[in-house]
Amino acid sequence: MDLGRGAGAVTNVILKSGTNQFHGSLYEFVQNGDFDARNFFQPSVAAVHYNYFGGTIGGPIKKNKLFFFTDFLRTTDHEANANTETIPSPLSRTGNLSEALAGASPALVYDPATGDPNTGVGRTPFPNNTIPTSRLNPIALKILALVPNPNQNLNNTAAPSNNYFALLPFTKDSNLADGKVDYNISDKDRLSGRFSFQRPVVYQAPIFGTAGGDANGAFEGTGIQKTYSSGMNWNHVFSPTLLNEFRFGVAHYNNVAQQSDFGTNASTNLGIPSINISQFNSGLVGINIGGFTSPLVGYSASLPWVRAEANIDLVDNVTKTHGNHTFTFGFDMRRIRDDLLQTQTYSPRGVYNFGVSQTNCAGNCQLPNGTTSSATTPNSTTSWANDMASFLLDSPQVSGTGRDFSGTFPTYRAWYFFPYSADRWQVNNKLTVDIGLRWEIYPPGLPAFPGQFSNFIPSNNTLVVGGVGGNPNNGGLQNHLNYLAPRLGLAYRLT
Repeated sequence: MDLGRGAGAVTNVILKSGTNQFHGSLYEFVQNGDFDARNFFQPSVAAVHYNYFGGTIGGPIKKNKLFFFTDFLRTTDHEANANTETIPSPLSRTGNLSEALAGASPALVYDPATGDPNTGVGRTPFPNNTIPTSRLNPIALKILALVPNPNQNLNNTAAPSNNYFALLPFTKDSNLADGKVDYNISDKDRLSGRFSFQRPVVYQAPIFGTAGGDANGAFEGTGIQKTYSSGMNWNHVFSPTLLNEFRFGVAHYNNVAQQSDFGTNASTNLGIPSINISQFNSGLVGINIGGFTSPLVGYSASLPWVRAEANIDLVDNVTKTHGNHTFTFGFDMRRIRDDLLQTQTYSPRGVYNFGVSQTNCAGNCQLPNGTTSSATTPNSTTSWANDMASFLLDSPQVSGTGRDFSGTFPTYRAWYFFPYSADRWQVNNKLTVDIGLRWEIYPPGLPAFPGQFSNFIPSNNTLVVGGVGGNPNNGGLQNHLNYLAPRLGLAYRLT
């Protein structure tokens, strides 16, 4: 009955206690990629150097009364993960896209400055699929200079694929420590306290230096989390049939992740204005070019983020035995604090998407054999060259191009209250019945500052902004007091 809000399993973790004798242990585990086989499709073996080691010690502070236990664990996970990408060929970066004319399905690159500018009908292809140097966007050329040339000679320039390979460093180093003290105050009172700490540091190297790239989902940078967890238990025996257990715990973590070029003015330095307007918006804008690995440069839209969460839990549990009944009465109170600054759609630096439609022809197009298609038949043969041409001409897609802004640092504060009672009834030596009731009370959550919450009212098509214009800080949400959670369990011994 004292456990709720669990969508799946509930796990209880018990930490060792000290005894009247000193005891300790040391341990180490090693895993090394030198024993791994090479992937048939990759030129070398990904490296793995995984090691964890630590120790424990526990013993008496005061014999029979006061004891301690502590442990330490360090894990080091150092790898070189294999990454295969598709990037533009050296020739295509000059505006010469003639490689797309080879093969069974040659693709023409059309000049978006010709034909109907609104519909794309009647466009004329660039001679030999080559864009004049004067038409190449200088910022696009600077971005391409950040990307190395292909290092896999697959002779597939007509349809480039998997032409760049890199082994990239990945590290995850963690320090973990626990400390526990147990105090036998008297025959009726026992007090214990625990404190745990963990600090993992994760680093994933970008594939194109500080320009980022697609490797590992474009999550390339450093993430650090500090986690603190503490708890106190006090057990008091009033009588052989009446026991009280009081628990208090606080758990808090702070997690910060930043892309590898965080803090730089990379976009401004390339000539893209109004991107690096703050520390949170620092770094390189994302570039997606159809036909190539995306993002070609840039980082995940989720980076960077700053998150802090705290959970405070107080429980008091009374157990009373009477005849063949074991009654339980208790109360669980929780305080939730959650702060998260993160964007997910386009990233704080924004993203540009380049596709085929900007350099394709929608109809009445000149075809490779010199004929002209009908006005209703578009040029159906497109390739990476059309995407690349759109990028070199600085003609991005309207759809999918955008940027996220954070006007505030989102926060969440809430109280939870859970009174409960239960009866374990030993009907006879074969049948046990558990019956109980848990009342779950969730007052509406609140932001730390006015204006951070809003509530849409469908009945009158109104958006209520919490804490603004006389509105309550929770946006006018109602408190529901009818969340009752009954419990029933039966156990029967067949023999």
